[in-house]
Amino acid sequence: MKTSKAKKQSRDSKAWTERKRDLRRVVEFSEVKGRVLESALFTTAFDYHALVLDFADKTSLTVVIDPCFLVSASLSDIKTGTQQVLRQWRKTQSMTYESSH
Repeated sequence: MKTSKAKKQSRDSKAWTERKRDLRRVVEFSEVKGRVLESALFTTAFDYHALVLDFADKTSLTVVIDPCFLVSASLSDIKTGTQQVLRQWRKTQSMTYESSH
């Protein structure tokens, strides 16, 4: 599997290592490496989904999962057999908890 350049975030921001591999993105949370897992909880509700990992040293990693969609629309003329775009609209992304506050 071919790995491209890794992008490390600074300690001041959300700390993770992100790598792009083939057609996927891999995020590594290096700060939790070596910690002993005490419990794992997956919670889901209408507007909140999260995986919470609690460690023996009284630290916790919470991964919030925001399902979303992106809609793009265009009007095309297909009379000639080839698609000629007449108008495109801005992409519209679903609202998430963070974008609504």
